[in-house]
Amino acid sequence: MIFLDTLEGALKHAATDQNAFFKLLKAGALDPTWFNPDMLALLETRSEHLAPGQCYTYKIPPVLGGSFESANVEAVSVMVHFCIMGAASRAD
Repeated sequence: MIFLDTLEGALKHAATDQNAFFKLLKAGALDPTWFNPDMLALLETRSEHLAPGQCYTYKIPPVLGGSFESANVEAVSVMVHFCIMGAASRAD
């Protein structure tokens, strides 16, 4: 399995297959920036629920000086996320 790291604009090896990925996830062995359940829970307590076709993204991408704090996260369409993060990774 390959992970598209939109923060760094890079493809990264995540696991050999889906079962291996879930084992790594359960063991807490994946990069915490890939999937952060605590951040998801915090966003949902603030009523930042996702609509179909949306994902969470940074208002100011960290590669451009934005923080990893929940205050810098918002729900946007997946297409907007990839456009913003693609442009940010090229600006880095």
